[in-house]
Amino acid sequence: MLSQILTEFGNTTRGLCLEEIVQRLGKNPRVVEGALDLLVNMGKLDEIESSTCDLCPVRGVCGVISAPKRIYILSANRT
Repeated sequence: MLSQILTEFGNTTRGLCLEEIVQRLGKNPRVVEGALDLLVNMGKLDEIESSTCDLCPVRGVCGVISAPKRIYILSANRT
């Protein structure tokens, strides 16, 4: 499941919320949420808060701003 989630992020250029990942994978939301938390703890994903978006240079073209949810992106420091 972890590799499936990372593949979904590799197939997009924007952040994804829990609901989008659940829909794409067809998995239980609680299971996906646990996997996302694990990927964040492993340093593979970063979780974005809406206040972070105010500082982002691509805020005008990114789909994250309109979503009042936890958004995940691939970590720039992932190994």
